[in-house]
Formats: sequence, C-alpha cells, structure tokens
Amino acid sequence: MFYSICVIIILILVSSSMAMENYREEHTRSLYFEVEVDAPPETRGVLYVPVTVNEQLRDDLHLTGDGEFSIVQTEHGEALRIVFIGAVVVNGRYESMDDLGNWTPTMLTGERLGNQTAWIGLEREGNITGDVDLFFRLSRSHGSYTTLYYIRTPVEDDWDRYQVRAKLAS
Repeated sequence: MFYSICVIIILILVSSSMAMENYREEHTRSLYFEVEVDAPPETRGVLYVPVTVNEQLRDDLHLTGDGEFSIVQTEHGEALRIVFIGAVVVNGRYESMDDLGNWTPTMLTGERLGNQTAWIGLEREGNITGDVDLFFRLSRSHGSYTTLYYIRTPVEDDWDRYQVRAKLAS
C-alpha cells in the first residue's frame, strides 16, 4: 500500500513538471539576432547593417572574433556598426513569456514584408581587397510560429540597398 501511494505521488509530480515545461515552451516568445561577416583574415573594415529596435535584444548582443560593435545613427537610420578584422559574428537572444514589443530591423525601405530592402554600408581600411560576405538574420518565435528577416549577400564598398528576404513559418 505504501509503495502504491509513493508511486502515485511520483507520477503526479512528474506529470505536473512535464505540464509546466510544456506550458512554458508553448508560451515563451523569443527573439534571435545574428550578423555573420565572412572576410579573409587580413581584411579590415567597418560594416553598417540593420539592427533590431528591441532594447532587450540589443542589450544581449555580443561579438565573436576580432572586432567591436556599437549602435550608431546614420543618414539611413540606426545601424549596428561592426569594426572587423577577418570573420566576425554578432549575435544575441532574448526570451520572455511577456509581449516582446516592436522587434523589427532598422534601415528598411518598403512597407510589405517580403518586398523590402535594407541599407548596408561597407568601408574598407587600406588597399585590402577580398570578398566581404554578409549573413543577417532576425527572427521572432512564438510556439510553432516563426517570422524571419534575412539577408545573405556579398557586400560592395560604400552604401547600397540589399534585398531583405522574409519568411513566415509554422
């Protein structure tokens, strides 16, 4: 009898724990931001890319590689300014069960999701040549739904507009 009661209590505790974890997963909203700069090791420069307007996600950004970043005002809007030598990655994640508020990227042109471009600028240091490739990703997930903005492109010197891909998935 005692053994049966213990088993029942353990089953109740395990199922309650699983139900709470399932509830948390279904109701947690998350934002993810990533900028990957792929350049030869000797390439030095400054890249200006869109950044999320969400302050909590901005506070969580960090850099991997040889460089530094800051958020600056440009003639095209707020930008993530990345000073880099070779390949670097800037990324961050923010999760909450509360509403995430506005999270869209800055420096977009066009009003419809999927029909937008973004301003991106590149300044090289010295006479160093070589391709500078960019992968930009900003996504919001809630339950099984994800909204994603992304750009994958080689970047030319100076400022130009680049196509922003958008995807809604479930």
